Amino acid sequence: MKKLFAVSMLMLSSMTFAAEMKLNNFNWTLTDISSKGLKSETLYKNIERKLINLKSSICSNRALMWNYELEGKYNIDTAKIFLFYTKSSGINEQSLRGWWYHVAPVVNEKGVATVIDGGFPSFIPGPMTTEAWMQKFSKVDKCKEIQPHETELIEKMFNGSLYDEVTPYGYNRCYYMITPSPFWTPMTIATEILGRDENGRAPRISRDRINQGELEYACIEATTNRVGRFLGGASAKEKCEEFMSRY
Repeated sequence: MKKLFAVSMLMLSSMTFAAEMKLNNFNWTLTDISSKGLKSETLYKNIERKLINLKSSICSNRALMWNYELEGKYNIDTAKIFLFYTKSSGINEQSLRGWWYHVAPVVNEKGVATVIDGGFPSFIPGPMTTEAWMQKFSKVDKCKEIQPHETELIEKMFNGSLYDEVTPYGYNRCYYMITPSPFWTPMTIATEILGRDENGRAPRISRDRINQGELEYACIEATTNRVGRFLGGASAKEKCEEFMSRY
């Protein structure tokens, strides 16, 4: 997969029956779900929730599972939106502690980037535009999009901590980046863009498709609690293998 550094957030080009959507920072195109007779409301309603422990699972693990499900079940290409918090936007209704980031799948519906976040049914009762989703979780009107050349912001993805409000790129209370679906965590974004991991090693995983090893690990965490992972690891592994085999 080759990176494509461009200026705008998303470039849309009209087709006869579909609105093609290309991500700005990557050579990645999202399928217009309407071209397949699909609606975002349907995807949101039917997304896998019974298998996933919504209360304790990590958002990046849920998102990886949902991207995998959406792409396999409906034969579409999807994306992810990563939202990064600062000290003034990292507290929200869903947590008494500060989150440093949140992530969810994104689909293209008639040329509109639409978030499918099934983790908070009462807080997020349906699909949302990326702008509305970011406002909902950050309580900020506008977040800054991180660009690949903004090395200080990319490097921050290795740290696992809140972003600074004041950086060489101005004052911002939240940041975001939209990536292809195979990116699992912020660290995987930084590794791919910088061409090295936090220890200086070259990337070892191709990001042209969702990695099966990462997916299995994500699934085991997302479908069990800590005790379950310790006592029932084999059972969780079997459940995840069954989930992965569906698609």
